[in-house]
Amino acid sequence: MKGFDRKELESGVSFVDKALESYRLPSVAWDDDTYLSSGWQSDKMSLYSFRSEDVPSAEEFAMLEEKSPEQKISDMNAIALSLDKLAPSLDFPARFDGNDDTPTIWTVVQKPGDLLVIPAFWWHQTYALEPSVAIASQRCGNERDAKRVVSHIFDTIGLDNYDELPSVLKEVMDDSYTGTQKDIASALFEVLSSM
Repeated sequence: MKGFDRKELESGVSFVDKALESYRLPSVAWDDDTYLSSGWQSDKMSLYSFRSEDVPSAEEFAMLEEKSPEQKISDMNAIALSLDKLAPSLDFPARFDGNDDTPTIWTVVQKPGDLLVIPAFWWHQTYALEPSVAIASQRCGNERDAKRVVSHIFDTIGLDNYDELPSVLKEVMDDSYTGTQKDIASALFEVLSSM
């Protein structure tokens, strides 16, 4: 059985991965031996390696009590939109395939209560202008994503004994599952807790 092949959805992904010299970074869930996912990381580039001296630290920004919330947001937008204030560690090289299009860097200031959706395979990095907390989640819909997500988890943890999987997960892998996402999650946790 073949897991999900990310090369099937390349559309420029391989160019960026090669330019950034990316590698897999397992995400630890409960302890040092349980991996549910694996993201991609690059040590070659940081979008925020340069910070101008006139950009306050997160602590300093939080202490600017004399500014209204609207003025703080305006200041944050000005910082986020200026490559003179926060700048990447390097310029993107020309594409390997001769195409002179270079990737676009998008910047957004996230306010309390905002939801940011990052498309699959998009590189992203955050910079907290003031102390903050973020909650991240992966979307997984039954019909479109279940097999891909389950395959990714199995590939990441090195599970190759598919014969012993609960019937729910076998059906997911065979594209014949019609049940609920809750049942898929329960079956996954059952398999992972028995390892």
